[in-house]
Amino acid sequence: MLLASETRAGDWADWLEVAGLRHLAAHPRQIFDHFYVTRQAVEDGLGLGIGPMPMLQIDITSGKLMTPLPQVQVRRAGYVAVIPRRGDVGDLLAGFVDWLACQTRAAIDGLG
Repeated sequence: MLLASETRAGDWADWLEVAGLRHLAAHPRQIFDHFYVTRQAVEDGLGLGIGPMPMLQIDITSGKLMTPLPQVQVRRAGYVAVIPRRGDVGDLLAGFVDWLACQTRAAIDGLG
C-alpha cells in the first residue's frame, strides 16, 4: 500500500515520474493528514512511504527506515519563506530568512 500525506500531496506523482513508473500514479493510497503521521505508519509496517531525505535521514541512519531505491531522488525547489504583506521586516526577520535560505541550499547540495 502506498502511504501519502495531505501536507505533501505531490510527492508520489513526482517520485513515480522520476522512477519511470508514472503508470502507477493512479494506484490507491492511504492518505494521512500530516507527513509525520505517514512516516510513523511506514515505521509501523503499514505500507510504503515517501518523503524528503533531510527529514528522514535520522530514521534511516538509526535503522528504523530504509531506502529500497536510493538512486531515485526528486529534487524539489518550491519552498519559500513568507511573511504577512504588512509585516515588520526588521533585522531579526531578515536574518531568519537569510539563515533559512542558507540551510535550504546546504540541504539541497547534500542530496546531490
